[in-house]
Amino acid sequence: MTQRLKKTPSKMQKKVENPKVAKIKKVNIDIVTGKPVASVFFDPTKSVDCTNTDYDWVGENLYIPACVVKEEGGIVTVSLPNGEMYRMKNACKVTDNDDEGVDDILKLRDFSEMSLVHTLRVRYYKDEVYTFVGPILISLNPYKRIKDIYEVETMKEYHGCKQGELSPHLFVLAENAYTSLTATHTTVAAHSNKAKDQTIIISGESGAGKTEATKFIMSYLARITAIDSAVHMTSRGGTDEAPEQLECEVEDSMGQLEQRVLNTNPILEAFGNARTLRNDNSSRFGKFIKIQFAKNGRIAGATIEKYLLEKTRLIHQTAGERNYHIFYQLLRGATPSVLGQLYLENSIEKYEYISGSAASAVIPQINDEQEWSTTLACMKSIGIDQTMQLDIFRLLGAILHLGNVVFHQAEDGTENDQVSVPTPVTEQALEHASVLLGFSCHDMLTCMTKQNMYVGGATIVKLQSYAQAMEKKHSFAKTLYSMLFTWLVEKINMTIAPSNDTPLKGYIGLLDIYGFENFDNLNSFEQLLINYANEKMQSHFNTHIFQIEQALYESESIDWSYIEFRDNQACVDLIDGKPNGKSGIFQTLDDSCGSGRLDINSNFLFTLNQSWSGNANNARHPHYVAPRFNSDQRFGVLHYAGEVFYEIEGFAEKNRDSTNTDMRELMIRSTNALLSQIADEAAKSDACNNATAAVNATTITSPTPKAGKKPSFSSGASGNHANTAKSSGARSSFVSKLKEDSISKQFTSSLKQLFITLESAEPHFVRCVKPNIYKRPDCMNAEDTLLQLKNAGMLETIRIRQQGYALRISHKDCFQKYSSLSPSCRTLDALVKSLSTILSVSNESWQVGSTKIFIRRDMSEKLDRLLWLQCTSSTRCIQRFWRSILRNKAAVKIQAIIRMRMCKNLLYRHLTAVLCIQTAYRRAICMWDYGNQLYAIETIQRVALGRFARILARKLRNPYNRMNYEELTNHMREAQSLLVSAFAEQDFQRCTELEFSLSQIAEARDKLPLPDTLPANREEVELFILETSFALEVARETDNSATLPSLVKRLEQLEGLRAQYPLVNELTEKISATKESLSSAMAKKDFKKCGSLQHQLSALEKALSDASASPAQLKSLSLSELQQQKVEFEKQIAAALEEKDFDRCDTLQSSLDNLLIVLEQKTITPEAAAARKMELEYEKLNARRSKDFIIMARLHLALVELEVVILESEKTVDTVPGQQTSGPTEHRFIHMSYEEVNKEISQCDAQLQNAVLSNSTAEIARLESELQTLRIVLDKLPAPEKPLSRLDIENQIRAKESEITEALGAKNYTLCDSLNAELESLQVKLESIPTAAKIKQQIDTLEAELKQLIAAKQYAKCPEIEQKIEDLRPLHARLFAEEPKPQSPKKKVIGPRSPLGNRKIAVKSTFSSKVKRMSLGTGGGLSGGDSLKKPSGITSDDVSKASPLNNVSNIGANKENTSNFRPVSKLRPKVPITAQD
Repeated sequence: MTQRLKKTPSKMQKKVENPKVAKIKKVNIDIVTGKPVASVFFDPTKSVDCTNTDYDWVGENLYIPACVVKEEGGIVTVSLPNGEMYRMKNACKVTDNDDEGVDDILKLRDFSEMSLVHTLRVRYYKDEVYTFVGPILISLNPYKRIKDIYEVETMKEYHGCKQGELSPHLFVLAENAYTSLTATHTTVAAHSNKAKDQTIIISGESGAGKTEATKFIMSYLARITAIDSAVHMTSRGGTDEAPEQLECEVEDSMGQLEQRVLNTNPILEAFGNARTLRNDNSSRFGKFIKIQFAKNGRIAGATIEKYLLEKTRLIHQTAGERNYHIFYQLLRGATPSVLGQLYLENSIEKYEYISGSAASAVIPQINDEQEWSTTLACMKSIGIDQTMQLDIFRLLGAILHLGNVVFHQAEDGTENDQVSVPTPVTEQALEHASVLLGFSCHDMLTCMTKQNMYVGGATIVKLQSYAQAMEKKHSFAKTLYSMLFTWLVEKINMTIAPSNDTPLKGYIGLLDIYGFENFDNLNSFEQLLINYANEKMQSHFNTHIFQIEQALYESESIDWSYIEFRDNQACVDLIDGKPNGKSGIFQTLDDSCGSGRLDINSNFLFTLNQSWSGNANNARHPHYVAPRFNSDQRFGVLHYAGEVFYEIEGFAEKNRDSTNTDMRELMIRSTNALLSQIADEAAKSDACNNATAAVNATTITSPTPKAGKKPSFSSGASGNHANTAKSSGARSSFVSKLKEDSISKQFTSSLKQLFITLESAEPHFVRCVKPNIYKRPDCMNAEDTLLQLKNAGMLETIRIRQQGYALRISHKDCFQKYSSLSPSCRTLDALVKSLSTILSVSNESWQVGSTKIFIRRDMSEKLDRLLWLQCTSSTRCIQRFWRSILRNKAAVKIQAIIRMRMCKNLLYRHLTAVLCIQTAYRRAICMWDYGNQLYAIETIQRVALGRFARILARKLRNPYNRMNYEELTNHMREAQSLLVSAFAEQDFQRCTELEFSLSQIAEARDKLPLPDTLPANREEVELFILETSFALEVARETDNSATLPSLVKRLEQLEGLRAQYPLVNELTEKISATKESLSSAMAKKDFKKCGSLQHQLSALEKALSDASASPAQLKSLSLSELQQQKVEFEKQIAAALEEKDFDRCDTLQSSLDNLLIVLEQKTITPEAAAARKMELEYEKLNARRSKDFIIMARLHLALVELEVVILESEKTVDTVPGQQTSGPTEHRFIHMSYEEVNKEISQCDAQLQNAVLSNSTAEIARLESELQTLRIVLDKLPAPEKPLSRLDIENQIRAKESEITEALGAKNYTLCDSLNAELESLQVKLESIPTAAKIKQQIDTLEAELKQLIAAKQYAKCPEIEQKIEDLRPLHARLFAEEPKPQSPKKKVIGPRSPLGNRKIAVKSTFSSKVKRMSLGTGGGLSGGDSLKKPSGITSDDVSKASPLNNVSNIGANKENTSNFRPVSKLRPKVPITAQD
């Protein structure tokens, strides 16, 4: 057999083998004896001593390869892979072909249930979940995400490939359907090129992966249509965009459609899915998605058609099952307000339609509240607003209330009494239902308890019995729910359907329908309907399979009349037909329901047994299974998937649909807009369907070919079927006038519509299989898998294909493969005749077609065996000849090796002698060199180690490394004061030593954290917070990671202490809140709480009095408030003196002294305040340079207080006439800027000219006075500085450098220090002005970034960067024009060089500048500083040297910009190193 080479997707080539694959493979060699070991398929049912019936164990070990240990008397002892030993009879051997895991089951040589299950198991554990059976695809749900098999690259690889070129996949079927759709067929009509519609029928149990398969197929179709559309548009030149970009655009639109279709799943699952015995989320309806394609090949839209909704579940559920999910979601997820509007309660047991499933109402894997939210969101996405949602919920609530309606029953217990009113208990439920449905309670009751009959033009009103009324109630609920579900599907279609103006090419339909069901003693009317639908689906499947076979065989002129198969048309006729003129199951059920007898179910069973069981001289139907005993209330049907028994209890009740014309008219007249709409649409749809059914009544589908004959697919039908159709149609038209169609008749009508659609398209089949009931990955239950394959009819399909010509080979391949068996043959016909004679076979074993040769499986094995024998014989002959050649070559090679070995030994001895001599000589040379180098190294090490030791000793002798933070701070301050004294005495050597000591102290202190001192009051808390903040800021600037964590922790600790020391306003708020709580407690007479609150209030008031007298509180008061308090204190002191209360006088005098100090600080003049502010800022700057953070914090607080004083003095100047320093008119302009005063002068000049023209003397005098005042104010204001250019600043820098040089020459270091500060500020300004080169560098950087974004296709950020570039270009052009142009090079003049050279000289942080700063700091002092309480460790000699808080970043920049300056100390001659160093 030809081994066809297959192309495998690149991402799927490397797979890690699952450990279970090795476990289930047979063992070919015994590890002890080394002999081959036979393997058989283990079957627990054939085991003699196996008693394990555990479900999981049987499923795991069924048909697994087991090693044969012993065989005797037809009994085989086998060993399972887990080591267990069992005895088994009638064992089936495992072949090599079974272990390969073939991708097409038809390739198995010996097909059986065992080989089928084992092949699927091998592929499943290798993550190959798809397997072909000819054109049919079997899909096992892996319950996990398999890597790379659904990616975009995989889709592209499958696009354009045919079946067999790649491994099995859903994409292969989707590609076949898409290819068939896009290919035009001219055989449809004479001048028609309409494409053939395609359908992909996905069947299987719930949870087998049908929905996921639908999703992957839709994704694949969206992707490949995007690829084809992009290629088509690019090839036609209709766009300039790249194919990849066009593909992404089309794919996005397709993906949105796919997402819209998938978003409808929660709605359809809520209204159409329910819990069954086998699945918690079983779909109880069929879904057919039509993906519409436009003429250009793109997806234009989609429509969803629903079939076979299980309406009987609404009123009855089997034990262990649930009603539809939406009812449980409504009761558990809806808000109380919504439930109140529906008159519902959050209790499942109170509603009859769902209370029967109360024990199974809770599903562990499903959260009804979350599902309710998802359902509402999906309703909103398809255009159902809140008003329409409430209308839907009203219908659902009405159905639940209808279930609680119960009518009067006769007193004798019979059901023949006539009823007119419900029971009092359920009267409220009927009223609620009528209100929600939008019509009166009387009309609704009349429709259910009375029947209008029209006879001879007259209307006869007939009262209904108890059973009839209950039946009409159930029918009304089912009709209402069915119409609501149909309306929802149509609403969904409105959002995803293609537009009317889009020309359509065809569609690819995806059918998702429930599978075959067979429960143990629980099969009822619902299972009969479902199995009948699957029986029809299997008939359609058989018809399609034989159409393919017939088309292929007829095209190749092959005779195939002897193929036999199982035809299930007789079973279909038994259920829905009239075989031999007798009524089938559905017709018999309808007749029994219309008979009016009490025991309808028993009469129905009796009629079936009498007609089809073979009793009473009637022929037995082959597909009808009569009950074993007459007392059995069940009957059986032999389906294609096996024998199923149905319990007849409830058959008649579930089959009835008593929704008469009165009920439908009542629903149309409803005031509920939604109910009236869907009832009207349902009436129109029924009228249309009746017309369609009348037209289709004469159309009979083609029967499946009989066994042993060629199938006939003509449009005609046999006479028996024609008579059946005529009689059935006549009866149906007659019965419809008297009563409504039954559920079975509606079901068959809907099924016929579905198959009309399916038969008009070309089908493709996917059989989804659920490998285990637990939904676990890498777990396959062979028993369940085999049962599902049987129910899907796959075993019969495989058997039919195996009986036919399973192997089809082209003429060329066949001749090339088998021509060696008969070398004399030159043609294929001669080769076939010759091999037929050799093997003694007839023409039935293989036939020659026009392009292919068709070979049966046994014939293929014979040919392969014969070819293997010939190849083996030829191989042995070739091997003998080749071995003689190899022996001769081996002898020559051995001789050459021996000679080479001898020569190598001689050469080795010579080389050994030479190497010994060379080694001795090199050793002597190396020893000499080694001695010299060792002596040099030891000398260098001694010198280096001595130097390192001296450096280390100096560090260890450094006393500052053993001091704490406070001690180092005190030493630094002492050294600074000594430095000032040394500088005053001009002892520069002492200055240098002190400067070195200061650097050591600073270095040691930087390594230590701040002292962990706890504050005693709120002022110290704020002071320490500022100190820690400044230290943290400096640590971050200098990247001092050693102290950062401790500083952050210290700052968090201090901020937490603020609550322990509240401010006055905080205490006031707490007192107010406590008083309110005390008042409420007193009103409630909670005296215990009042006592605790009064105690708290006293403590708070005491704290408030203490805080009010504190210096910090005095500083927060304004000047007027201070003066007012001063007067009050003086009065209190006078009163205390009169009373001779000297202790109180002492206390008041202390408070008055503090107040006078604060008042003195607040009454400072503006000029003194400005001078003081500059002094404090300079001292703060010095403190920052010396990193004395506590002084920085004190100075910062003093600056804040000073600014408050300045503001208050300005306000005082405005309000106190005695303190005005200018006239009233001048004061009006005192706060104006220079430009504003200029503007006022211009306006005043214009007004003065107008006054002169008008001869207004008073106005002229006033304007002249105002003009004089404005000029005085203008003289006092500083003129605005003109912004300097870069060239001006560079000129000023050069001038300052020359001045510094002159000051150095004159040894005026104080002037050098001030000039150096001005030079630093000028350099900071220079650095802040951008140059043309920097702007050009920014433009180049932005352009490079723009190119990178364009290359990465990130176009969203490109406009922003482009705008930045456009903004920088004018600035670059202006700066480039302002910069001086380079001069032509001048000839250098050689002459004597000055002692200082041409270098720029600047002074940075030298000891002279430090001395200057220290002198300023010590001389200035700290005004008002004594009022602040000093923390422990801070003496009165602390000197602050820091800048304002908002200038800290600028100081850091100045420090960086001046890092290249040389200190003055380095210009002086260095002091020689002494022994002390």
